[in-house]
Amino acid sequence: MLQRIQSIFLLCYVITILGCFLIFPISFKIGSEQIQWGISNLPYIFILLAGYNIFLFSRRKIQITMNIILLFFSIGYEVLVFNEIYEQIDTQLQFIVLRFLLALTSWLMLIFANKYIRKDEALIRSMDRLR
Repeated sequence: MLQRIQSIFLLCYVITILGCFLIFPISFKIGSEQIQWGISNLPYIFILLAGYNIFLFSRRKIQITMNIILLFFSIGYEVLVFNEIYEQIDTQLQFIVLRFLLALTSWLMLIFANKYIRKDEALIRSMDRLR
């Protein structure tokens, strides 16, 4: 249901993550080729999970849990990215700052989506009490 505010926030999360990883791609140099492929494609898994999460509007508790998991994995991924590009911090400071501002915006979108999902849950519970 796209008319809900939390769905709009999740859609904004997808757009910011997509922008962050398509505009500022990071190439990882890890020993195994399979692990390198998995880590490089992790943002697309975030996008798929958030897109699926939009359509879980009838299961609000699962939506909240999935948003929290997405938030923690997204933060962990950005820590991994920062660790990977730490040596280049002097030469590409604007690139790094802009990338992390986009990542911070995406995290805020997840937090706001959770806030409004919890408000929805409280509203449904109050309506059930009135019946």
